[in-house]
Amino acid sequence: MNDKKFVFGMCPNRHSAGGGGTKFVNYFSEKLAGRSSFQFHYDDPPDYVLMFDPRYLDFSGNWLSLDVLKDLKIRNLKCKYIHRINDIGFPKNRPKEYVDGVVEMANLADKVIYVSNFVRDYYKDRITTEGEVIPNGVDERIFSAKSYDFAHPKLVTHHWSSDPMKGKDLYDHIDSRIPHLDGVEFTYIGNPPKGSTFKNTKIVEPLSSNDLAAELREHNIYVSGSRHEPCGMHKLEGVASGLPIIFQEDSGDCYLTSGYGRGLRDVSDFESCLKQVVENHETLYNKIKLEFNLFLNVQTDKYLDFILK
Repeated sequence: MNDKKFVFGMCPNRHSAGGGGTKFVNYFSEKLAGRSSFQFHYDDPPDYVLMFDPRYLDFSGNWLSLDVLKDLKIRNLKCKYIHRINDIGFPKNRPKEYVDGVVEMANLADKVIYVSNFVRDYYKDRITTEGEVIPNGVDERIFSAKSYDFAHPKLVTHHWSSDPMKGKDLYDHIDSRIPHLDGVEFTYIGNPPKGSTFKNTKIVEPLSSNDLAAELREHNIYVSGSRHEPCGMHKLEGVASGLPIIFQEDSGDCYLTSGYGRGLRDVSDFESCLKQVVENHETLYNKIKLEFNLFLNVQTDKYLDFILK
C-alpha cells in the first residue's frame, strides 16, 4: 500500500497560524511525503483525493471545490474521493448553501470521514456514502504535557476564529470577574470575539504552532466557551499541553475532553467549575498524562486504515 498516491484538495500556508484543517493537512501531507501532492495532474491521477470544503477558499488554500469535484467525476478517472467533514450549519453561522454543498460533495465521494459523532449525527439523514468517525488529533511533537506546577489559577484559551459563538459570553464574564477573583489570571490567544472589549484579560496575537504550545504551557487551566463545536482543536491542544479544562457543555465535542475537567451550562456556573478544577487540579493533570491519546500520528493512521481497506 506504500505506493498509493494522494492529492490534498487544500494547500495551506505551512508556516502561519491556522485552524484545525490547516494543521491536519500539514501533518498528514508530511507523513505521506513522497507520495502526496497538492496538485492534480490529469495525465497522472492519484489513487486517492482528500477533500475538505465544497467552497473555493483563498485564505485556507482550499482549491478542490464542489465544482472541481464534479469536473473530475465526469472524466471517470480511477481515483477514490475521500471527504473529511468538519463542520455543520445551523445553529452555527453557516449558510444553507454550505450545508447543501457538504452533502452533495459527500454523496459524490467514495468515503466520508466525520470529525465527531456530533457531525455524523447532524448529517446522518442526508449522506448515504460509507463513513467513519475519526476525531481530530494534535501534533504530539509540539503539544506535550508540561511538568506539573500550580501556584495560582492561570487561565488561557485560544481561537483562530472571532465568531462570538466560540465563547464570547464566557470570556466576557471571566474578564469582568477577574478583579474579584484573588490571584486569577486570564489570557486570550488569537482573534478575540467580535464585540468583546476586554479590560482585565491579556491578549496575545495569533501564534504559529510552536509558539502557541510554548504559550499554553505558561498556564495551568484551559477554558473553552465554544458552543456547537464539531471537534475543536483548541480544546485538544490545551488538554494535550497538560491543562485541565473548563468547557461549555453545549458543544458537540465535549465528550472528547470531559474526563479532564468540569463542564458548565451557563456562565453563572464558572466560579463553581473553577473551584472544582483548582481543588482537583493534580488529579486531572495526572489523568491527562495517563489517558489522553488524541494525537495526529494515531488519528492519521486511522485515516489510512479506513481509506485503504
